Amino acid sequence: MIFANCATKDDRSHVTVHASFDNGKTYPISKLIDADRGGYVEVAVDNKAGLIYVIYETEWGKYDYLATFDYGWLTNEN
Repeated sequence: MIFANCATKDDRSHVTVHASFDNGKTYPISKLIDADRGGYVEVAVDNKAGLIYVIYETEWGKYDYLATFDYGWLTNEN
């Protein structure tokens, strides 16, 4: 299971992706994508291409950002 969020309670920043291998009971893997920006965050997975996409916005949707990575980057298997 993979999800992403702004991993701070202070402001909308620190976009981070998390991975769980036990159906969401624990999330042993967390990787910071963007420390400075953040807002609403969405995740998509392309199993055929082996890619994970995280799109997030700032300034109430004025700017959108896309992070693309593979499972190996997330799990340090690259």
